[in-house]
Amino acid sequence: MNFKCIVVLYNVNYKESVSYMDLIQTDYYKQGKMEIICVDNSVKDFGNGELMAFPNHAYIDMHGNKGLPKAYNAAIKHLFKQNGEENDLIILLDDDTHIGNEFFEKMEQASQSEGDIYLPIVLDQVGILSPSIMKKYRCRRCRSLEQIHEKNICGINSGMTIKKQVFENYRYNEDMFLDYVD
Repeated sequence: MNFKCIVVLYNVNYKESVSYMDLIQTDYYKQGKMEIICVDNSVKDFGNGELMAFPNHAYIDMHGNKGLPKAYNAAIKHLFKQNGEENDLIILLDDDTHIGNEFFEKMEQASQSEGDIYLPIVLDQVGILSPSIMKKYRCRRCRSLEQIHEKNICGINSGMTIKKQVFENYRYNEDMFLDYVD
């Protein structure tokens, strides 16, 4: 099993991306257990094309901001062109998400369960940001994780970990752009 980390860059050089810089510091990257796929949704050139020369990297230039679904689908298409392993884990990341070894350890552990999609607990200054509760077509914060169950769960994409096999018959809806893609 390997991690396939999709980082969507938006108007930033990869060296200024918190997510990217965190990823290359992890033991998983240093041990060759991770590929970083940078999808560039920037509206001008930030010099990210040099990522193509790095080992265990892929760079996809979207030639402008095409939205998250198109960026995710471009990366997924790239992954299915490769001869990756069936049990690879795909991780979606914004360019400003902090992530470290502990996250990958937990996702590796979680992937041994029956689930196919894993949502990390994301906290902010207010409390639990994700996962959250879907009520009448709107996401609402939960006060405690006990409020969440399989019929009301929703969450943000950044940090979401998905077994590769899910994408054999699924792609993101490209009619959407940003809102409600999570």
